[in-house]
Amino acid sequence: MNEKQIVLASLILALLGLALILLFSKGMKPKELTINELGSHSSEYVEVSGFVSSTRVSGENVFFTLCSGECVKVAVFKSVAKETADPNLYLIKKGDRLIVRGEVQDYNGEPELVVLRSEDIERG
Repeated sequence: MNEKQIVLASLILALLGLALILLFSKGMKPKELTINELGSHSSEYVEVSGFVSSTRVSGENVFFTLCSGECVKVAVFKSVAKETADPNLYLIKKGDRLIVRGEVQDYNGEPELVVLRSEDIERG
């Protein structure tokens, strides 16, 4: 093989790999959990539902507390908030029932749910 063929084959394989990653990540289903189960699922993509007990907007970031028996803080950072399909994201208020998907992260010793994609918040 000459150098051009090697470069072309490498480019094709790289694009194929990226396409497969995109395909598999779109089909990734979150684990449906209750809020009190989140602590043992750090770094996992999960889904929880509950009622909003408090909200706060800081710059273009949105933070709210979601409760269903136990409570969890939810963070929607600017990069996700800007692309959200729901223009009312900044209007989430106490009492709203939401279904939220995101990655469980540890924040100050407590689990926090970080929303990764705009479609990961649904009213319900």
